[in-house]
Amino acid sequence: MEGNWRKNIRIRRDIKVLNPVLIASWPGVADVSLDAVTYLREKIGAEEFAEVELSEFFDFDGVFVKHGIVQSLRLPQNKFYHWRDKDTNKDLIIFEGKPQPATKSYEFARQILGFAHEYGVEQVYTLAAVFVDRFEQNPRVWVTATDTHLLEGMEEMGLVLKSDFHVNGMNGLLLSVAKEMGLKGICLLGETPHYLADIGDPSASKAVLEALTKVLGLEVEMDEFTERTKYARQTIAKLSRELQQAFIDSFIIPLWEQSEEDS
Repeated sequence: MEGNWRKNIRIRRDIKVLNPVLIASWPGVADVSLDAVTYLREKIGAEEFAEVELSEFFDFDGVFVKHGIVQSLRLPQNKFYHWRDKDTNKDLIIFEGKPQPATKSYEFARQILGFAHEYGVEQVYTLAAVFVDRFEQNPRVWVTATDTHLLEGMEEMGLVLKSDFHVNGMNGLLLSVAKEMGLKGICLLGETPHYLADIGDPSASKAVLEALTKVLGLEVEMDEFTERTKYARQTIAKLSRELQQAFIDSFIIPLWEQSEEDS
């Protein structure tokens, strides 16, 4: 079960946990997953306790220069955090990976899960995004799981069950590997339009985080996220209008450019 994690994961601080769950996140479409998990980690005050040193999983394609001087290579940040809810004594182990591994993703997933299982993790949560045709101010959240039992009651929570779709990247792969390793897993996916894929969608991030906290029975202050979504909605509305106008303009030929046949 360990996935040979001992050669790559450095434990910085000993922790004691009781029946913890793992929340794992990597960058992905519109940064829906990582934005949500980073916000959660910062708000609850989860503390770092381990770091992954996985240079074999990443390629370097350049170097950073500061004040004209070439800097040393910086390994991607892949860290584990721990937090205990004092009211319920629930333990969360949070993993944030930056960026997605360039190679050996399957082995990477096994190492992450093997390490978490050493602490008693039996259930894993990931977040992701799913493309829809248009932007919604209150995006829906889809849910998938490693077995049907985990989906019971999800629709009553307002989550959407779909039959056939694909979850890209590590946020999806981790659940498949978890199932293979005998662990349970749930993925929550926020709806986001294609044109926000490289920009970010705080509304979708907030939606999946609200769904996650509801599933876990956690209370997390969302005021800051709410303000971010308000600003983002204004920006997205402006972008949407510009895209629509550009689409219309592509079919309009100015009078001074029309040929005699067109006029």
